[in-house]
Amino acid sequence: MRTLVNLEVLSMRLNKISNIQHLQNIVLLTYLDISYNSIKDISVLNQFKSLKKLHLNRNEGVDITPLQYQTQLIELTLDECDLYEISALRPLINLEYLDIASNYIIYFYPICNLETQINFEGNLTVESSDLFTFYDVKNKSQYTDQPTEQQMQLAEKMKMVDLNMSSVRDINSKRKNYLLSKLTATTAVIQQSLKLYNMFSSFYEKVAQLFAQLDAQEDQQ
Repeated sequence: MRTLVNLEVLSMRLNKISNIQHLQNIVLLTYLDISYNSIKDISVLNQFKSLKKLHLNRNEGVDITPLQYQTQLIELTLDECDLYEISALRPLINLEYLDIASNYIIYFYPICNLETQINFEGNLTVESSDLFTFYDVKNKSQYTDQPTEQQMQLAEKMKMVDLNMSSVRDINSKRKNYLLSKLTATTAVIQQSLKLYNMFSSFYEKVAQLFAQLDAQEDQQ
């Protein structure tokens, strides 16, 4: 493998590979598929400056930290990698397609700046606060539920969002409105329940009065 220095496309999916250090000399790769293996260390990829498409699916527990230096990537798939945190993907501004399905990701704000197609399918929880809370470029550390015009323009450039099987709880962009709507709905249910209670209470009172009258008539007879 070390002698294939001019190799540009390599697929080694569905194997039992755990170490890819032997790829260190194949620096001209533009396409690499190492899905369905047991790879955890991908630091060797930092040497691949020509890599455009990378598939790492089903490498459970892989450390994706080195990906922050792969800013030239246009396609990246990471589904079923047991990922909890994806801040390393923030610098990948050239991505055109990102697949992070079937992981354990809760917060998606690190990738809200990416103008790409994203597959979120099958993660733990996706809320509107994650999808519509954008990084405040001006303040560098502030996240806001009231995105600026620039941030909304970023949202408008998104071409596809896949949220299947993601336990979505709220698609309202303002959580306070969501809570208000929940409170309003709960209040409406309580009011309806009280109305029914009062109606049945009145009915039972009338029935009780009727039986009392019948008992009184029987006593008189």
